[in-house]
Amino acid sequence: AARELIQAYQEISGPSDSEKIWYRLERAHILCQRSAVGHFLIHVIMFVFAAHRREFREVVGQVPRILLAIPSSLFNFAPRGNNGRTKMGLFSKGVIPTDLIQFFRE
Repeated sequence: AARELIQAYQEISGPSDSEKIWYRLERAHILCQRSAVGHFLIHVIMFVFAAHRREFREVVGQVPRILLAIPSSLFNFAPRGNNGRTKMGLFSKGVIPTDLIQFFRE
C-alpha cells in the first residue's frame, strides 16, 4: 500500500494523464483505509492533486475527507472499497478490485 501511495504522489509532480493518476490514488485509498496515517495522507495527496489540476469540486470534497480520515480508520467506520473521491459518497461502500482482495483477507 505504501509503495502505491508513494508512486501516486511522485506522479503528481510530473506531466501525466490525470485519469491514470486518479486511478492510482483511488487504489491507494482503498488499500490505506485501515491505516489512520495512510488514510489521512492519501486524502491530503488527493487534495493537492485536485488543487494542482484546479478541480474545485474535488478540492472542496477532500476537506471533510481529510478531517474524517483518521477517526474513521481508528474506529473502523471507513466504508470498505470506497475510492476516496468526491464523486463517490463519503460513506458509500465500493467494490474492492479483485487484485486487491488479497490485502483484505484476515
